[in-house]
Amino acid sequence: MRVSELIGRVVRSSEGTVLGRVADVRLVGGVVEGELDLRVDGLLLVPGRWTRLLGYDHDNLKGPWLLRALARRAASGPHYVPWELVDCYDNQTVHLRPGPTTRADLDPA
Repeated sequence: MRVSELIGRVVRSSEGTVLGRVADVRLVGGVVEGELDLRVDGLLLVPGRWTRLLGYDHDNLKGPWLLRALARRAASGPHYVPWELVDCYDNQTVHLRPGPTTRADLDPA
C-alpha cells in the first residue's frame, strides 16, 4: 500500500455517513535490521480537503494572514481514526467498521 492511495479519500462510517477526508496518515515503525519497516497506525481526517493540504492551519507556518485565518476556521477539528477501525478502501472511499457514526465519535487529532 502507498500513502498516496489514502490521502484525499472520503471516509464513510459503516452506515454510509461521510465523516471527512483523509488529510494525513500516521505511520509507526522504524529501521529493523537495516530495512525500513513502517505500518499504518491511523488516519487524520478533516471536514474539507483543501484547507489541511495548504498547510496554513499549522501554527509554525507563515503565509498571508487572511488565508491562515480562513484555513484555521475551515479546518477546525482534525480527527484521528485508528487503523483498526478501517474495514476496507477503494479508489475513492475508506470504509470503517461498525462503531463511529459521526465525527464527534472520533478522537481529536
